[in-house]
Amino acid sequence: MSAKVFHIPFLTALSKEFEFTHILQRTSRDALNKHPHLTIVSTPEELFKSDVELVIVTTPPEYHYDLVKLALEAGKHVVCEKPFTAYLAEAEELVQLADHSSKILTVFHNRRWDGDFLTITAAIERNLLGRIVNFHSAMDRHKPNRQIIGSRAWKEQDASAGGSLLDLGSHLVDQALFLFGKPATIHANILHQRERTSINNDFFSITLDYTELDGPLVHLQAGNLVREGFSPRFRIDGTNGSLTKFGADVQEPQIKEKGMSPLDPEYGVEPESDWLRVDTDVDGLRYRGNVETVKGDYSHFYKQLFRAIRTNNKDDVPVKPVEALEVMKVLEAAKRSCDERKVVAYYSRK
Repeated sequence: MSAKVFHIPFLTALSKEFEFTHILQRTSRDALNKHPHLTIVSTPEELFKSDVELVIVTTPPEYHYDLVKLALEAGKHVVCEKPFTAYLAEAEELVQLADHSSKILTVFHNRRWDGDFLTITAAIERNLLGRIVNFHSAMDRHKPNRQIIGSRAWKEQDASAGGSLLDLGSHLVDQALFLFGKPATIHANILHQRERTSINNDFFSITLDYTELDGPLVHLQAGNLVREGFSPRFRIDGTNGSLTKFGADVQEPQIKEKGMSPLDPEYGVEPESDWLRVDTDVDGLRYRGNVETVKGDYSHFYKQLFRAIRTNNKDDVPVKPVEALEVMKVLEAAKRSCDERKVVAYYSRK
């Protein structure tokens, strides 16, 4: 699903920047049905011996470390799907390897280009709500009877997959770090709330505390027992006002369910019913109403990556390896907080 929805559509849409030439399929050859020009390889070694410049790793996380390491050592630029790795130590080693490599490594934290996130980022930069005091971000859903079958069963069956914490927590933590930087403390609950049909967690609640320097309390949550429409995607309070945002970013369902191309004018455009709701005072005047959602577009990740590769400038990569590493560190601290039932000190600006 990751390759079909989050990567191939953008590589093919950006045909001036990228040529999609190879895919690794160990047994099947069904990729040729849609992309007859492809060269099919059946092993990583075969792929890494080819003349491709960029390798995209879309496997389950337990394989990320080995494949990214082999690709970098083979002299390839690498995009790694999130979560970066299954374990923090693996991510730390890959970052060190990338630092000493002439090739670019980046992690696909695509949710930085969600329309709703782009909109609230702009609202914060414009000081629309004043100083932010509370920031609530949730990716809740209603999946009470998760069936552990099919190509995504690893998320439930494989302990290294990390459950909801690694799957959805990677997105929420990356967005929070992008907006606010490193928190002072972390407190987390990581639970199994559904019927025990899997070995992995299916709920987490993480609080990142930025109040040391008048920053916000950031609450991140993902659960599988929340009915649709009862959990806002974002809820933000500031000294001048508040906003809420319901509904998920439209890009994934547009590609997955409608077969829409990123080149379609309607791609990334959200319906007015899901726009932000704002109640705030700006320059002494009260505004209460909707704010149009910025057009989301994951293409920006690949456009920026193309520029970084062609200019050989690691500072221009869309997501720097150290940023992805920081996400892994926060998730690891969250696990420690839950295990030890305490608030974990993370970073001090004093």
